[in-house]
Amino acid sequence: MPLLIDGYNLLHVTGIVGRGNALDLLLLGENFGAARAYELGLVSRVVPRPKLMDEARAVAGRIAKGSPQALLAIRKAVAFNLRRGWDEMVRYEEELCAQVFAHPDAHEGPRAFLEKREPRFQDG
Repeated sequence: MPLLIDGYNLLHVTGIVGRGNALDLLLLGENFGAARAYELGLVSRVVPRPKLMDEARAVAGRIAKGSPQALLAIRKAVAFNLRRGWDEMVRYEEELCAQVFAHPDAHEGPRAFLEKREPRFQDG
C-alpha cells in the first residue's frame, strides 16, 4: 500500500512539487498555508474564505456546461497518466480522443459557438 500524506501518494507529491520541495515537505514536516500550497502546485487556486462558496459555484457552473463525454475523458486521461509511462499515456489519450470526437458532442460545441448559443450536450 502506498504511503499517503494528506491524501497524496508520495510519488504524486514528488511529481507535483519536485524532488527538493518534496524532501522539504516530508523531512521537515512543517505546516504551510494556502499561499505556499498554491506556489507548490498542490492547489489550483486560493480564494478568501468569504468568497469561497461563490467561487466554488462559479467553477462548478463552468464545469457543468461542458460535454459530459469530454469531461469523463479528461478525468480518465489524468487518472491513467498518473500511473503510466509516456508511450502508454499517448496511446490511451489517442483512444480517448477518438471516442470523444466520434461523439455528437464534438459537433455540438462548435455548432453552438457559431450559432452564438449555449451548447446542448448529451448526457454521457
